[in-house]
Amino acid sequence: MHARRGQRAAGAVAPPQRRTEPLDALTSTAPSPEQTTADRHLLDAVLEPLPIELRSVLVLFELEGMTSDEIAAMLELPTGTVASRLRRGRELAMASAKRVRAGGGEP
Repeated sequence: MHARRGQRAAGAVAPPQRRTEPLDALTSTAPSPEQTTADRHLLDAVLEPLPIELRSVLVLFELEGMTSDEIAAMLELPTGTVASRLRRGRELAMASAKRVRAGGGEP
């Protein structure tokens, strides 16, 4: 312990750095685990009523960030089919979201 004090006095050991930013800057803006779980349940409730053909295209495009061409290649579909499924999937997802928000749940 005395040797460390001597080193610090001699400039060999730097003193601990003090934080200068406010504590608010150190808090996370990420959603809590509870909020993440609630969001996931809401997303499941909105997507679950959709037919699998529409849901898969919608999830790949909107959530996974794939392009229509990538989805078409992956699912072995024409690009036009992907576009129409995406459009229809969005329509049904919006209708489903309105029902969930209104407390009606599934169709």
